[in-house]
Amino acid sequence: MNFLRSFMWLRLLFLCWLSLSTFASSAQPASKFSTVSLLVVGDMMLAGAPGRAMQKGIDPFAGFAKLFKASDIRIGNLECVVATKGSQEPDKPNTFRAHPYSLKYLRKYFDAVGLANNHSGDFGPQAFSEMLGLLKKNGIAYYGAGHNLKEAHTPVLFERNGIRIAILGYDEFQPRNFEADHDRVGVAWSEDEQVVRDIQAARKEWRADIVIPVMHWGWEEPVANARQRQLARLMIDAGADAVIGGHPHQVQDTERYKNKPIFYSLGNFVFDGFSLPENNLGWALRMELDKSGVRNWQVHTAAISSKGIPSPTKQVLQFDNTMIQSFAPTGKLRAGINVGNPILAKLDAVTQKPVGVSVDLATELAKRLGVPVEYVVFDAAGKSVEALSTEKVDIGFFAVDPMRADAIAFTAPYVLIEGSYLVHKNSPLQHNEEVDRSEHSIVVGKGSAYDLFLTREIKQAKLVRSPTSPTVVDMFVAEKHDVAAGVKQQLELDAKRLPDLRLLPGSFMVISQAMGVPKKRGTDSERFLRIFVEDMKASGFVQQALERHKIEGASIAPPSR
Repeated sequence: MNFLRSFMWLRLLFLCWLSLSTFASSAQPASKFSTVSLLVVGDMMLAGAPGRAMQKGIDPFAGFAKLFKASDIRIGNLECVVATKGSQEPDKPNTFRAHPYSLKYLRKYFDAVGLANNHSGDFGPQAFSEMLGLLKKNGIAYYGAGHNLKEAHTPVLFERNGIRIAILGYDEFQPRNFEADHDRVGVAWSEDEQVVRDIQAARKEWRADIVIPVMHWGWEEPVANARQRQLARLMIDAGADAVIGGHPHQVQDTERYKNKPIFYSLGNFVFDGFSLPENNLGWALRMELDKSGVRNWQVHTAAISSKGIPSPTKQVLQFDNTMIQSFAPTGKLRAGINVGNPILAKLDAVTQKPVGVSVDLATELAKRLGVPVEYVVFDAAGKSVEALSTEKVDIGFFAVDPMRADAIAFTAPYVLIEGSYLVHKNSPLQHNEEVDRSEHSIVVGKGSAYDLFLTREIKQAKLVRSPTSPTVVDMFVAEKHDVAAGVKQQLELDAKRLPDLRLLPGSFMVISQAMGVPKKRGTDSERFLRIFVEDMKASGFVQQALERHKIEGASIAPPSR
C-alpha cells in the first residue's frame, strides 16, 4: 500500500510538471544566459484605408515581416473593435470597427493584442464580446480586457526559454463606460491601487519573472505629462520591469527610472487619417529580456503611408546602458547650443532660453536615450567646438570642417546653409569673385565655419576676426572694412537693421551643418548619432523644425549613402 501511495504521488508530480512545461508555449529551463525578445508596436486601427487594403489582399504588416519573425513574442495595441455585430456608440466622434477578415493578418504576426483603449467599446458590449470570441478562435491572446472585471485584470502570460513574462493592459482615456465589471465585458480601467495590486499579483500569484504594463494614456503631444510620469514610477515601484504606452498618436519621450525603461508612447503603427509628420511616424520596439529585466532594446522606425501602412526606415537604434552612459556620463545629456548662428538656435526674447532646430534635435535625442537634457549656451561656434573637444558637453552642432575632425566625430549634415558677403551700398564690389584682392579686408566671426573656410581659401584679402558671428557687421561698420562674411540670413537681418548695406548675389560657400560627438566616446556612439540624424531627416523632423521656427534659406541635406 505504501508503495502504491508513493507511486501515485510521483505520478501526480510528473503530471503537474508536464502541465507546467506546456504553459503558454513549450517552455525550456532557463540557462544563465537565456533571453527572450519581445516586440511591441503602437496603435493599430484596422478599419478605414488599412481595412480596404486588406480586403484587396494587401498585408499591412509585410514591411516588418522579418522583424516579427525574428522576435519571440509579438504584441501591439488593437485600436478598434473587430466584429460584425453591435451598434455605434452614440455621440462619440470617432468610432472604429474592423471586419473579421483582418484577423487573417493579425494571427500571422501577433501572439497577443492589447484591448485596453478608448475604441474597443465603440460598437457596444455585443461587438466587444464577439471580438473576444474571434480572437480566441484565431489563437490570438489579449490583455487589458475581458468578459468580466477579473479577466480584464488578469495578465496574459508567456513562457519562453524558461522565462515567464506577464503583460498587463490599462486604459485611462475616456469614455469610462467601456470598463469591465463583474458581469460585463470591457477594458481594464487604470486605478492606481488596482494597478499596483495587479503587478504584485503577477509576481506572487502568477509567478512571473518579468512584468510589463502597457498603458493607454496621455494627450496628443510630444512629451509625457505629469500624470503619466507619476503613474509610470508608481508601477515600477510596484515591481514592473518596464512601462510601455500609447494613445497620443505620436512618439513621446523615453526615460529610465530605477534603471528601468519607460516608453511613454510608441506612436501609431497601422493608422490612417493623419496629416502631420509626427503622427505618421511610429516605433516598433524590440526588447531583449532576461530574468533580471530589460537587457537592451532596439527602436525600428516605421514611416506610415497615407493609407496607414507602415514601412521600415533604414535606421535602427540600439540602446543599452553602455550606449546611454557614453552619451550621458553625468546622467544628463549636455548639449552645446551655439546661438551665434540664428538658423540653428537663438535666445527667446521673453524667456531667454535657447530655441531652434539644434535645440529640438538635442531634446529628441535625450528623449530617445531616456535622460534629461541640459542646454549649454555659447555665443560663438569656436567656443562650442572647444567645449565638445574637451568633453565639457556631450553633443554639439557644427559645420563640418576638417580642422575640427581631430577631436570630433561628425554625422552627415542635416541642413545646408549658405554663406554670403555683405558690403556697403556704394562699394564697387558686385560679385563674390571680386572680394579676394589685396586692398580688401573681410570681417568674419572668430572660429566660425566661415573663418575656417576663408582662412584656407582667401589668398590676398586680409581677414579680420570679430569675437563672435553676431558682432561681425557691427565691427564691419564701425571700423569701415570692405566686406562682412557670415550666414546669409543673419546678414540679411543686419542689412535691414543698418542703412546703406547690401548683399552680394549668390553665396561664397554652402555649409554642411551636422551633429558631433567627442571621438573619445567610441565608434558605437558615432554610429548611433549618424543613424539618429538620418532618421531625423527621413522622418520629416528636421523639415518640420525649420518650418516651426520660420527658418528660410536652409535646405534639408540629402540622405547619407
